[in-house]
Amino acid sequence: AKSIPYSLNVFIADFNCGTDKNKELCDEMGITNYPTVKWYDAKGVENDYTGARGYDYLYEFVMQRLLIRCDPRKFSGVCSEKERKYIEKWNQRTYNKIYNEVRRLDKMKNHEMTLDLKMWLLDRINIL
Repeated sequence: AKSIPYSLNVFIADFNCGTDKNKELCDEMGITNYPTVKWYDAKGVENDYTGARGYDYLYEFVMQRLLIRCDPRKFSGVCSEKERKYIEKWNQRTYNKIYNEVRRLDKMKNHEMTLDLKMWLLDRINIL
């Protein structure tokens, strides 16, 4: 199984709502059905996870929804070397070329591909 990169601010916890020890917490969080998976966005807004269960599905969800992406305007420390090279490559292109590339990449989003390729595709769209 793949592990979630340490650079992500992702905290995963599980607890048993069937025990007295956790009853108060479960009541406070409104958990009445088991199993329940909740996630919180960067602003702390609670969301119910409704996707498929299992590590691979949760991993894909975390990587696609909770990953802090490279921001080319800030050229922040979260940008990988691969992303930095891509930014440099496309910084000198015309608006029309960038627009056409985004359209090309966007059409590929629904194609069957590995998670790593899907993430690189989404990263490139984000960068452009």
